[in-house]
Amino acid sequence: NLWHYNCLDTVATWESAMAIHKELEEFGTLSFYQTHSHKLIEPLIKMQRRGVRIDGPYRATLDIGLEKKIVELQAKVDSAVGHPLNVNSPLQMKNFLYKELGLPEQTKRKTGNVTADEDALNKLSKQFPNPLFDVILEIRHLRKVVSTDVRAPLDSDGRLRTSYVITGTETGRLASRGSVYGTGTNLQNIDRDVSIRRMFIADEGKVLI
Repeated sequence: NLWHYNCLDTVATWESAMAIHKELEEFGTLSFYQTHSHKLIEPLIKMQRRGVRIDGPYRATLDIGLEKKIVELQAKVDSAVGHPLNVNSPLQMKNFLYKELGLPEQTKRKTGNVTADEDALNKLSKQFPNPLFDVILEIRHLRKVVSTDVRAPLDSDGRLRTSYVITGTETGRLASRGSVYGTGTNLQNIDRDVSIRRMFIADEGKVLI
C-alpha cells in the first residue's frame, strides 16, 4: 500500500503539473508564472525553514504584562456594566448593547444579521459616545494580540515559523499562516506596537530591518 501510494502520488503530481502547464499556455500566463511566481518558491521555502528568532524571556514577561492589563480593563468594564461581561461573546455583547443599553441594532451588510463586531462598536461610539466602548475594543485587541502573536506556538528550537502562500490573494501579494506542523502564526500581520515586535530578534551577526 505504501509503495502504491508513493508511486500514485508521483504520477498524479506530474500529470497535474502538465495539465496546469497547458492551461497557463492557453491563458497566456505561463511567462508571468515563470518570471514571478515560480521564482518565489525557493526563497520562500528557505524563509519558512529558517523562521524567526524569538526572545523567549522577553516574550514571557510581555505575556504577563498584557494579561495583567486585560484583567484590569475587564474589571473596569464589569464595574461599569454592573455584572461580568465577556466582550468576546457575540451573544452577551448584543444583549448588552441592544437590550440593556437600548441602542439601535447594527447589522452586517452582506448578511443582514445583527452584530456587535468592531465595526458596530465604532459606529455606535460615534453616534453615542461612551468611553466604555473604547475599553471594550482595547480588551478585544489585546486578547487577539496575546493569542495570535505573543502566544503563537514556537518550534522546538524556540523559533517562530510561518507558511507563505504565493497564491493567497487575488491581488498577487503574499499571504501567510501558521506552519504545516501547527506552530507559528501569520508573520505578515504582527501588531505594529513596538513592545510586541521587540520579541523578534536577529540572529547572531544579523540585523532586522
